Amino acid sequence: MKKFYEAKKIYDIMMLILEKIGLKEEDRNIIASCYIEADLAGVKTHGVNIFPTHVEKFENKVYNVNPNLKIIRETDNFKVLDGDEAIGPVSAYKTMKIAVDKARTTGVFTCFLRNTNTIGPAFFYNNIAIEDEMIGITLSNSPAAMAPTNGKQKLIGTNPLAISIPAGQENPIIYDIATSEVAKSKIKQALIENKQIPIGWAIDKEGNPTQDPEKALNGLILPMAGYKGYGLAMCIDILTGLISGGAYLDKVGKFYGNDKCMNIGATFIAINPKLIFGEDFYKNIDEYIKTIKQSEVIDKNVPISIPGENRMKNKIINEQKGIELNVETIQRLKAYIKYYNINAKL
Repeated sequence: MKKFYEAKKIYDIMMLILEKIGLKEEDRNIIASCYIEADLAGVKTHGVNIFPTHVEKFENKVYNVNPNLKIIRETDNFKVLDGDEAIGPVSAYKTMKIAVDKARTTGVFTCFLRNTNTIGPAFFYNNIAIEDEMIGITLSNSPAAMAPTNGKQKLIGTNPLAISIPAGQENPIIYDIATSEVAKSKIKQALIENKQIPIGWAIDKEGNPTQDPEKALNGLILPMAGYKGYGLAMCIDILTGLISGGAYLDKVGKFYGNDKCMNIGATFIAINPKLIFGEDFYKNIDEYIKTIKQSEVIDKNVPISIPGENRMKNKIINEQKGIELNVETIQRLKAYIKYYNINAKL
């Protein structure tokens, strides 16, 4: 059974828990906002339901409670940063913020991040760029879950790619994908909910198609579009983990059952259209979007949408309806409220 809760209520509870753990207000706000935004957008696999696992990692000293980003290398065009074993959203948010601030005068700026942990919903960081009327690109590697084409060894993660493009009057384009057929977290969610997965998502360790999420997690996640997805995942691994000096291939640490920093690599790019193209960029993007949406359709009952439109619709609905939490998450949040003697109720 699942229940719905007002987003602000859950945000406040997370802020109080993180305060008891010892995080400063700025970092608490980044973390709580990240997971709330994921749930509001309908990306439940990256939302509040995984927050208790992050709390556990703080308690077990896996995450640095008071991290400081360290500059390893820099020029006028890029920075390489060490995340100081932070929880992913904190280091990722601050790294993208640097890229956006620099792109105001450089036009394009790239930041490479290492020595951090899973960043969660990649689109969240691109929002920083969108708010500044810039294009945001976020890439990250992740624990190995896929094999190369015709391989059977887990070597490559389901490495995400997110690109967000601002518009004028239209909604921004928000493209956010895993390079696997589905994000590994969706299979994990199916296991928690005791549901089967569709054929084509994964294979078992013997290489057979499976609908069993447990066999899938013990086997191999399949790349999207076959060898094309494998190639894209490999390139992202190189452009994030290897080039940043972080972990790559099967050296990236696991999220669950791991007592050390995952040392993922992530790359953040901010592009300032005002400097590169001029103010007319936003008007042209509006026209671009309108041309796509007003184009001829096959089924008149199914309108054409742009990437990210469904997430924006989800946010409007979920801000009214509330965010959905499973029983385990509710129980664990209640336990933290009691353990930390927090004046709040669920």
